[in-house]
Amino acid sequence: MPPRKGNAIFDMDGLLINSEPVWQSVEQAVLKAQYGLHLSSAELARYAGTSTSYVSLALARDYPDHSIDHIHLAFCILEEMHRRIEEVPLMPGARELLEVMREGDIPVAIASSSPMSLIDAVIQTHQLPVYITASATEVPYPKPHPAVFLLAAQRLGAEAWDCIVWEDSLNGVIAAKSAGMGVVAVPEADHPTPEKFAIADLIHTSLNESLNTETYFSMFGMAWMPA
Repeated sequence: MPPRKGNAIFDMDGLLINSEPVWQSVEQAVLKAQYGLHLSSAELARYAGTSTSYVSLALARDYPDHSIDHIHLAFCILEEMHRRIEEVPLMPGARELLEVMREGDIPVAIASSSPMSLIDAVIQTHQLPVYITASATEVPYPKPHPAVFLLAAQRLGAEAWDCIVWEDSLNGVIAAKSAGMGVVAVPEADHPTPEKFAIADLIHTSLNESLNTETYFSMFGMAWMPA
């Protein structure tokens, strides 16, 4: 039997692209303009790694005195993100790692909490070599539920145990582990509780650390077979 090759699944926001500052800026601006609600970056950080629909619903629940219409809030946030998506840069090592995967003929997917329209916009803007995508808006539950990763694996034609996920958020790491996948965590350098990422199989400080794919694919029992 030939050695299995493995599949790579990447989160997008905060992992492939440095979008978290823009998301927070947009959320803060919309909340202030529409509902007079002033939230700090630290206050918004607890909602990271989930879908805009979930964030909007959670904000409406957590701040009832502001009478937040969660559907309207989600619409306004996404509309502004679409307008600003071209200003969001790639994270260090993102393009290089995707190219390494392509050169090694390793199947790749993006599994993101963002809607498909934003995923497509990022791929097109940065000309990323990714052709299989999954959005949390396509499944009943957002991260930390594993549904979006299981959908990505299905579209890759892969079993969950044959996938490695790269994630920057704790919700995403929990989701990937719940799916039965290997996980490489790449948390923010200033994450308030980095010890919680210990549930991941590997922890890297940036995607540049992942460029030596042969080492950790072998750790997961997957074969590195360059094209």
